[in-house]
Amino acid sequence: MEASVRRGGGSPAAEAESCVSRRMRIVRSAAVALLSVGTAGSSPALAQDFIDWSSTSLTYLHGGGFEVDPNHQQTLTLEHAQANAVGDLFAFLDVINFINAAGDDVTWYGEVSPRLSLSKLSGMSLEAGPLKDVLFSATYERGEYAEALLLGGAVDFNVPGFNYTQLNAYWRHDIENDVDDDLQFTLAWGATADLGMTTLVFDGFIDWVMGISDRPSDLHIVPQIKFDVGQMLGWRTGALLAGVELDYWHNKYGIRNTASFDSNQFAASALLQVRF
Repeated sequence: MEASVRRGGGSPAAEAESCVSRRMRIVRSAAVALLSVGTAGSSPALAQDFIDWSSTSLTYLHGGGFEVDPNHQQTLTLEHAQANAVGDLFAFLDVINFINAAGDDVTWYGEVSPRLSLSKLSGMSLEAGPLKDVLFSATYERGEYAEALLLGGAVDFNVPGFNYTQLNAYWRHDIENDVDDDLQFTLAWGATADLGMTTLVFDGFIDWVMGISDRPSDLHIVPQIKFDVGQMLGWRTGALLAGVELDYWHNKYGIRNTASFDSNQFAASALLQVRF
């Protein structure tokens, strides 16, 4: 997640009006995105012909320990994942509420990450040992004050105990900020463990921007540990999860950590997730 708020001058009334207007635009954008995802997933013909499986969730996070941005934050995340006839797709939209003494600020950030599977496109299995598949990968990042395009390739692995393990290598072009292109590696994983009355879910990602250009290297590690609360209540498996998200970020946003400015972050957030 790469999003930040820029603060400027102005009267309190104008700032309040701007904040309300911005919140309304964000809520409308989230509603449109949710409607689009729901409509695509509800088409029987599309699901049968193109989509192998799909999952959509809404997650609420509330935590502290953040750097660069205000320490205390709330985030509402709309997330969609699917496997389809040509590869897979992952997308999310964050609506972030920065809580501080000067008043609440709201911003947004999202990513869309489609991948094309060589095994699906060729009709031949590429599985060999730990290798599961080779893919073309892309990501478009967009926030209120951030925009980047990432293009590259990926390798999926069969790792015992994990539902999926994906390693993506990207050429990164930052559209919004005046920095040179860079290389980024993204590792994503997901695993579940049956605990009897509930299921433990362990998933997350690691982003490493190497810093071969004019920005320092940054490392972002975000694991989530969740328990299936719905299962404990006798509901559908995976319907309601609760847990914690940890967020470690070295040189956050590519800002070099110094003795006078701390950009190394270790934050923790309680989370509640509803899966549709």
